[in-house]
Amino acid sequence: MKEIGRRRALGVLGSALAGGCVSGFGSSSGPRRQTVKSLEWTVEDGPAAVTADPDGAPTPDSWPMAGYDPAGTAAAPAENAPDEFPLERTWSESTGDNLPTTPAVAGGTLLVSTTHEDSALFAYDPADGTERWSTTSGRVGGVAPAIAGDTAFVSRNEEESGEYLDAVALSDGERRWRRALPSSMPVPPVVAEDTVFTGHGLDATVLAVDAESGDLGVRLALSEPSTGIRCVAVANGRAYVGAAGSNTDYDNLGWLFALDPTAGAVEWVYPAGAPVADLAVRDGTVYLTDGNEVSALDADDGEVEWTARDDVDLGRDGRLAVTEDAVLVGESERTLGLDASSGETTWTAPVGGSDVLACAGETVFAAGPVRDSDSWALVAFAVDDGRERLWQDLAARPTGGTVADGAVFLVTEFGTVHRFGAGDESGSVPESR
Repeated sequence: MKEIGRRRALGVLGSALAGGCVSGFGSSSGPRRQTVKSLEWTVEDGPAAVTADPDGAPTPDSWPMAGYDPAGTAAAPAENAPDEFPLERTWSESTGDNLPTTPAVAGGTLLVSTTHEDSALFAYDPADGTERWSTTSGRVGGVAPAIAGDTAFVSRNEEESGEYLDAVALSDGERRWRRALPSSMPVPPVVAEDTVFTGHGLDATVLAVDAESGDLGVRLALSEPSTGIRCVAVANGRAYVGAAGSNTDYDNLGWLFALDPTAGAVEWVYPAGAPVADLAVRDGTVYLTDGNEVSALDADDGEVEWTARDDVDLGRDGRLAVTEDAVLVGESERTLGLDASSGETTWTAPVGGSDVLACAGETVFAAGPVRDSDSWALVAFAVDDGRERLWQDLAARPTGGTVADGAVFLVTEFGTVHRFGAGDESGSVPESR
């Protein structure tokens, strides 16, 4: 492979912090934390031609990857959602005593992977929960699968041979190609037209590979082994990469890279105040959360448009969903609505959204712990003002969820997949794990 770029992140601090304003969704007192360490990276090319130009929106009623679309907006059209409330559980299926990840739904198939030893990739009929096939192969990576056309992409960890990105047939799970990965803890695959992007948490590498062959297109590698990749979103010809530091040299630091995979170059770097937990791109703006701040950046140059700050720590697993007018923030025990143009808080709700946060039209669904309680709930709120549309108690902690095909699909810590659809007026949910 040919090295085609090497840069230092030190020196972008001034331009990355210039401009913008600070909004408070809790408290905005105190100076903004700043990344001050220098960081080097390399960009290498491979034999495959890759792009970062998603080919339109996902097909109607689908949720084909963890963030819904390559840009990671977690915001689907209204037809993805149930027609009415309350909801009832229409089916539940067990994957065994394994922790499931966020489901992917497309092509008339629901896929869910599990993450413990002897775990598996399961395919179900989303309408009635009939299991179509499953594959077991060592430890399936602890991230959501992705679906594009008749192919699914899933990470796997073979104890004896290493980590891989597999492309499998959606019809029966048969493997089509395998790409060796440099380390474990990958981020969920993001599919943008003919390119699959994935990142790795232990060696700070992002790969762009050809979706048909698995051949390498571009590799972005951070030089410090103490850094890691947390998330990837793809839009506007770029892959936006959220990174984190993990040792005393890079303790509690983070970066956002804008990578042009076609040119093989990093266009700009934003020094976040803490490890980047999640990001999304919409209408020329990149939104990110880094633990206690949510920021909006110009997607072309990384200039700050606004920053919303809170004294309450959002946690390393904070989650975002972005609609045309709102930014939804999922914390461990809160869900918030922010104005997309200013970052001002419009509403808050006492249910966590860091594990499940998904929009469909003007409704946002969240599932998680209820604040100041030893219980969990599946909830739905109006995006614009937080009006409650659904509240259903759950008997187990949710670990992932999506909104597709007129239903909410939820997975829990005990390895169960649930479908919630329009039900009777009672809205009752049987006690089940």
